[in-house]
Amino acid sequence: MSKEKINNHFLTRAQLNLFRIPSPPKGHTKNTVWVYEKATPPHPENTKRVASEDYFYGRDDDELENAFGRFESRCGTAIAEAIRHRSVSIRNGEMLGDLVWMLSFRTKALRERLRGFFDLATDTLVKGTNTSAFEDRYWEAFEEKVAGLPRWQRRQKKAEAKKYLRSGRAEHELRQGLSTLSSVFQRTNVIDDAHNDSLKKFLDDGGKCPDKVRPHRWVIVTNDEPKFVIGDSGVFSVISSGDVFATIAGGIDWNEVYLPLDPVTVAVGLRHEGLPSQTAQGIVAGSIATSHTQFFSSYDSEQLREAATTDINSRDEFLTADQIDSVIEEVWKPRSDRTGAK
Repeated sequence: MSKEKINNHFLTRAQLNLFRIPSPPKGHTKNTVWVYEKATPPHPENTKRVASEDYFYGRDDDELENAFGRFESRCGTAIAEAIRHRSVSIRNGEMLGDLVWMLSFRTKALRERLRGFFDLATDTLVKGTNTSAFEDRYWEAFEEKVAGLPRWQRRQKKAEAKKYLRSGRAEHELRQGLSTLSSVFQRTNVIDDAHNDSLKKFLDDGGKCPDKVRPHRWVIVTNDEPKFVIGDSGVFSVISSGDVFATIAGGIDWNEVYLPLDPVTVAVGLRHEGLPSQTAQGIVAGSIATSHTQFFSSYDSEQLREAATTDINSRDEFLTADQIDSVIEEVWKPRSDRTGAK
């Protein structure tokens, strides 16, 4: 019987090992990285114990961990060849596309941002309850419900409904229900379980990046100083506005995705014909800003210490503010106004 895997990684150890300290401090093994956090001094740590969490994929089931191990072994060759040749073949480009898509929604950073997004969306929905739109939606549902009743009974039900709306109870109960729903999500494993289910589906479907979001081509960026770092998000993107963004999993209209491979090499997936927009300094800054709680480096410096204190998680959006507003607007839109409504 195989030993249960308790410590589950959400960034691959193979990737983390490429950012190992060349000459680890005394008492540390060779696969050691500098770990930077917002409120804690940087410290060296073996890659066995970073970018991981006990039972991240659930208890008593190693299926996901084993499946990711097989997926990672396929990507390892593509990473090694990209570093060695400083170019990306078509075949390896497909593998890197699959890897960045997997990293975009495999990590704890994504899970926690998803949790935060749900809280924000629910809170925004509650605070921004549109009374007029709510009443429109209420009457739509009411008409469907009483459609088969006799006319006299429909009139009676309508009078009761008007009284109910005027009392304010309907809106109060809606707000209370949404708040309760948010609380339930926080106290249970609903989001964790849904995240794991989506990861399993991704792997069951072959672990492929969808064509509609796959990079059109890849280029390699190299630089000796500053050396690159890798954040706990694994990858970051630049959207059409030119802003750095934490994830491509939310359907963001991104133009570039940055995948740090080692301290001097970054693979950049492009969906345009130009050159990567980010300088070496910008790539380091993007990796740090889109980290949720940590980033990992092969070296220690005052610049990285300062960036850890001020910049970690400074680009933490799951969706843009406009997209959140669009979601809320869609919730309150009458069904008859929705695209494809019959």
